[in-house]
Amino acid sequence: MPVTTRQHPPAPERERRRFAAPRELYRYVPVPPVGLDSEGYLCDDEMSQTDMHASAMIHACNALRAHFGTQAAVHVDIAMPYAEGDRSAIICPDVMVSLGSERSPANWKLWERAVPEFVLELLSPSNWRQDVGPKKDTYGFLGVRECWLFDGGKNWLDAPLEGYRLRRGAYERIKPDAKGRLLSRVLGLELRAEDQLVRFFHPKTGACLQTHEDSLAERQVAMQEAVRLKQETERLKQEAERQKQEAERLEQEAERQKQEAERLEQEAERQKQEALRQKQEAERRQRLVEEKDTRIAELEAQLGASRKAP
Repeated sequence: MPVTTRQHPPAPERERRRFAAPRELYRYVPVPPVGLDSEGYLCDDEMSQTDMHASAMIHACNALRAHFGTQAAVHVDIAMPYAEGDRSAIICPDVMVSLGSERSPANWKLWERAVPEFVLELLSPSNWRQDVGPKKDTYGFLGVRECWLFDGGKNWLDAPLEGYRLRRGAYERIKPDAKGRLLSRVLGLELRAEDQLVRFFHPKTGACLQTHEDSLAERQVAMQEAVRLKQETERLKQEAERQKQEAERLEQEAERQKQEAERLEQEAERQKQEALRQKQEAERRQRLVEEKDTRIAELEAQLGASRKAP
């Protein structure tokens, strides 16, 4: 989708509005060394924040950049001069979103670029009074449609995360909807305070926006899981093959034992028949002996009778 550049008011009107900014508005006081652009305005080349701020800001920025792509300019801790010619009139949003704009390499001069629709401030012990007071008021003066404050559970606010929506030149606190969600109209997203971070969710699906790092981590986890499943599948396949071979071996062993049993049965039958044959042979021989004894007895009787005859 092509990026569309927002239309700004004519330059004289913008300049009058910037120069007319009252002195009580929030003004960033840089601590040297700081980076300056070619015109002497502060830029974010050498600005730094605490580790907690850095982690939370970078996470929010990366999640929004991954979500909007080229359809919005998303910056973290960028210098935003708002009165041309007045180098003290500057404000630095922790996270800002300008829909339909291109990203800036250094700073965000409001007489050259559109006023961002969304800013997010992460409070700290040194800045929370400024963020909830004059800095938020300055965003309202500049026309930032939504200003969100996050205190990370430090109890500087009534809740860890508060959102404010610009209405008739003043901020009104955003109330949870019927489902208890804090919704950003300009982003079309739900915001939640979780694990010392501000997370963004699709209101319809409830899916959490992923940063590129989150997506990469998820892909790495998915790849590792895929490798693990592949290895597990290979192991199960090998185990199944081993069990198949073992079953075949047992089947062959059972067949061998069956054949051996049949052989032993046949051998037993043979031995039985042999015993029967031998018995029959013994009986036959016994009969022959008995027959011979009978014949001999008969012959002896005949011989004895012949000797007695005159």
